[in-house]
Amino acid sequence: MTDADASLRRLFVPAAQAADPGLEVEAREHTPGGFVVSTGLRRVSVIERMERVGAITHRQGCAARQIYRDYAVGIMGARDRDAAVGNGSPGGYTDTQIDAATRYRMVKDRLGPRLFPLVHAAVLADVSVPDYARVRGLNRASMTQVLRIALDMAGDILGVHE
Repeated sequence: MTDADASLRRLFVPAAQAADPGLEVEAREHTPGGFVVSTGLRRVSVIERMERVGAITHRQGCAARQIYRDYAVGIMGARDRDAAVGNGSPGGYTDTQIDAATRYRMVKDRLGPRLFPLVHAAVLADVSVPDYARVRGLNRASMTQVLRIALDMAGDILGVHE
């Protein structure tokens, strides 16, 4: 965060929200001359923050976003019966939902019960690695390494390229 961002944050962000690193101030509206007219807060995911600071690579971030999309479309979308009904699927699931659910289950099964809970916490539950490590009584630095390895494996499984 630059000094200008920090000063904007102090001006516009209530104190309770200022302590949350997952919130950032962003410009919402500009004048024709480029000046900011209005600002707002935007929630930044754990994965996006880690990618910005270089804690994970772009490929690992892409794998995490693919896991999130597959979960949202394939698992959560299947639970919403209204979303499941569409063209070519009278009363059933769409091919997209089935493919997404299959990819999600494949990643979950191949990462296994040791790696997938960390991936689930960081990608789907938006829990930071330090918070996860603290709750589990584990070393934070090693958990970051484990998340990197798990996301690399997920990228291999999903066929994510650099």
